[in-house]
Amino acid sequence: MSAKFSQGTIREIETVHRKNLSTFDGYKRYARIVVWAITCKGKRVWVRTVEGGLDPVDVGVKIAMTQEFFAGLVGHRIRFCNDGGTFFVEENSLPKKFLVSYQEIKEAMQKWVEVNCAEKLEQLRIKKSAKMASTRKANAEAKEVERKRRATRFGLPDDATLEVIRQAEKEWWEQERLRTEEVLRQAKEKRLVEWRKKMEALIAGGDSKYLKATFTLGQHRQTGEGQFEFQKDGKLYVLRRQDSHIKPEGEQYVSIDRELVPGRIYLVRKEHCY
Repeated sequence: MSAKFSQGTIREIETVHRKNLSTFDGYKRYARIVVWAITCKGKRVWVRTVEGGLDPVDVGVKIAMTQEFFAGLVGHRIRFCNDGGTFFVEENSLPKKFLVSYQEIKEAMQKWVEVNCAEKLEQLRIKKSAKMASTRKANAEAKEVERKRRATRFGLPDDATLEVIRQAEKEWWEQERLRTEEVLRQAKEKRLVEWRKKMEALIAGGDSKYLKATFTLGQHRQTGEGQFEFQKDGKLYVLRRQDSHIKPEGEQYVSIDRELVPGRIYLVRKEHCY
């Protein structure tokens, strides 16, 4: 069933600020402004809800600006319907001028606001300027505290410049890098010494799986391909291909991987210190 429309002539415009309808609570810049039209017969008709929540302009200025803008509807005849006890205007009965956004309203009323709300705008400017000055001061103080803290950390006087502090920091980080590298090198050497002792103990203990070898470059007996090998006690030990991408230098600790020819040829792998 279609809504039943009535007609009426606008006698006055009422602009209401509705905080509880705002979706910008976190910003604390409530600006959901509801525009009502009062007809000559006393009907209160919803016309528009104007959103200006992110605009920092004082809400009183926004209301005055919106009131003045929609005051142009006074004397205009509109159509409206009753929905749940509230009258709503039919948008087609409004001039297109009054279907614009908040930003368009603000642009259209800019000169009027500058003339009629000059005092409030000046108060807003002063308040904003004071806030910015306060923020700059707080930031400067925080930076000064941080500069002194960094200067103290590197044993510099309190009045040391940032350039001097940065140079001291650079030198400190370089020293830390060298110190860390030395600690890691010493730890690696210690692990290597302990690992060698372990391998020597295994070999000395008669564990036939582990050997100490010096490899030479030989050839595979059938394919003729090069291979690293060594001989001991009449047995041939061949280094597996996975370990042959780099020529083994000096003595190497190896372990028998598997037997290739029983009692004669063995495949060995390099042991590594991790």
